[in-house]
Amino acid sequence: MQRILPKKNYGFLTNTFFCFVIYCLLLTACGFYFHGTSIAYYGPLAICVYLIFNQSRCLSERAFKTGMLLCAFAFVGSLLAGDEIRSILQVWAVVFTGVVVVSTVPKEKFVENYCKTMSVLCVTSTIIFFVALVAPNAVKLFPRINAGTARAYFMGFSFVRPATRWVAMRNQSIFWEPGCFQTFIILAFIFEVSRYGDKRRPRVYSYIVALITTMSTTGFLALFVAVLIWLFEENNKKKSKGLKFAISLCFFLILATSIFSFLPKGFSNGTFDKINDIINGKTDNISVTTRINAVVYSLKSFLESPLFGVGRSGLSKWGNLNESGASIMTFTPGNWLGRYGVVFGFTAILGLVQWKDKLFETKIANLLQVLIMILIVSSEAYTTNAVIWIFVFYGLYPRNRYWTEKNEERGEK
Repeated sequence: MQRILPKKNYGFLTNTFFCFVIYCLLLTACGFYFHGTSIAYYGPLAICVYLIFNQSRCLSERAFKTGMLLCAFAFVGSLLAGDEIRSILQVWAVVFTGVVVVSTVPKEKFVENYCKTMSVLCVTSTIIFFVALVAPNAVKLFPRINAGTARAYFMGFSFVRPATRWVAMRNQSIFWEPGCFQTFIILAFIFEVSRYGDKRRPRVYSYIVALITTMSTTGFLALFVAVLIWLFEENNKKKSKGLKFAISLCFFLILATSIFSFLPKGFSNGTFDKINDIINGKTDNISVTTRINAVVYSLKSFLESPLFGVGRSGLSKWGNLNESGASIMTFTPGNWLGRYGVVFGFTAILGLVQWKDKLFETKIANLLQVLIMILIVSSEAYTTNAVIWIFVFYGLYPRNRYWTEKNEERGEK
């Protein structure tokens, strides 16, 4: 049987190559400079097409059929809604990015190198973040990048957007904003502490520190759930579970509090004000109102046309009704349903949350994993994000033909 890569190359250089590919995928699909451009859709696909030819692999038949089904519903839904051909091609591009990757790279290998890549981004961006806090003028020595009305300084593995009178500086690494960064940090955290990860504590701590510096409300909520998952898994293997669980949780809270003590007071105000507003049901916070309306309007758009959806243009019209004045539809699961209907939306949601081969040993950890997957894609618009679609297809097809053949050779089921 042909290996994914020749055996002689299956080492440091191969892993470095995979890490570089994942970095390029993240940079093109989620990068500050490329967000909203054609490169965000076609760049990842081009990288993956090169990957599949480089590995001399064929597409997974099951993944290909699912991709074709999704593209068919997207095509019909777009035609009925009168969408531009460009929006159709963009959906096709991101869906087949997922098909190509799941056909080419075993999930274990992708997860392993994804965690490595994210740990590097977390460490470097955190260092750069604190340097920028201490010496803000030093940031201006680096190249300035303009993306629409936003500007940032590119410092290697991180884009730094200087603080203004109204907005505090936050850690966003190479991503379009901190809210996007937190999504991929949490994914790395979950994989690291799952049965696929190396469970290296230094990496886990680097994820926690980096996420705290994003000052993302969704990130903090997701981090709390992620830490619970980690603690449940760790204490499942030990005696005196209750006591050690309490000690571990206290250690995490002390660590988080210590990091906050090094940050300016203004950093935490906006974040925790949002949480308080959500708990108290206040709607005068624009950010909170936008997120709530995104859920409501995306589901209303789905009910308007359950089978084929309302298309990109129809979803945008619902977004323009947002009372906060913002037209951002950030609830990704609802967007999938509303944009292209029940078949397209349910398939995408199922792939994102299920992961047929369970990530964790305990039932409660697997249930919390479903919650956290929905949570981290609920504050940003990932409807046509290529990297998210890669994880969707890994959830749908965790064992491609390569792994089936490999297990048969070993005599495994």
